[in-house]
Amino acid sequence: SIEDDLSKTLFQTFKVKRVEDVALSMLNKSNKDVLIRLVTTLSGALSRSQVMLKDAAIKVDNFKTQQIKQQQALLDANQELLSIKNEQMTVVKDTVATEMKSWSE
Repeated sequence: SIEDDLSKTLFQTFKVKRVEDVALSMLNKSNKDVLIRLVTTLSGALSRSQVMLKDAAIKVDNFKTQQIKQQQALLDANQELLSIKNEQMTVVKDTVATEMKSWSE
């Protein structure tokens, strides 16, 4: 993993486990080869992180698209239900009006 690669390089180079633990004085004491190895590891980690972040962004967009489609389907179903209820209310209203008319005659 990215974190394991970075931790391994940091530990081998500076005997620390986190980037935050690397002090400027450590970097100043390092030779060119050590700094090249560190920069190479960091750039590789950055590159792999970027790929993972892009993949995650695509998945988030896909989930959002699916959610929007599901919400639209729910809205459509609710609209259809309201339409059916309106039709039923009209039938009931007409039936009551007819019955009231025939009862009053």
